Amino acid sequence: ILPAYFELKNRLIFQWLASASGGALSTNLVATSVAAFIYLVGMLGQYTGGRVADRYRPAICYIIFAAVTIPAAIGMGMTSDVPLVALAVIYFFFLLGIQPIENTLVARYTPKRLQHSAFGTKFVLTFGVGALAVKMVAVIEAAAGVETVFTALGAIALLLVTAVGVLIRKTSAS
Repeated sequence: ILPAYFELKNRLIFQWLASASGGALSTNLVATSVAAFIYLVGMLGQYTGGRVADRYRPAICYIIFAAVTIPAAIGMGMTSDVPLVALAVIYFFFLLGIQPIENTLVARYTPKRLQHSAFGTKFVLTFGVGALAVKMVAVIEAAAGVETVFTALGAIALLLVTAVGVLIRKTSAS
């Protein structure tokens, strides 16, 4: 969805790059190149998430990383051009940065004898939810427009932060 969304929303960036290149660039090339750059920054987020999880309390890191994605996702649905790209960089940095933190939490809180099956279950659920998310994006886009997909992502992140916050409170209290 990201390259297609960038084609729709990054007209000023495209016009600037097209004039700088003498008109040799297509909107698709610009959009996919910007998306590739954002995913590259996301890889740095994964490294950073791993370092942060090694140094600080992973459950709190998880909440912080997920919480940062909320305004970034919602903002992505409301902006275009440079602000959109900046918010996408923030969103994907922290979204991908959550992954090593999540893996640290699974490793830390799963009994040793269940770790293999816990990771297997985690990845089955991750890929299963990912497949469902593709359908959900299509339904949301058809019903309310592509911008609303990003609002939905922000809402889902808010639910995630709330659920993890409740789990932290419950486990800290007991």
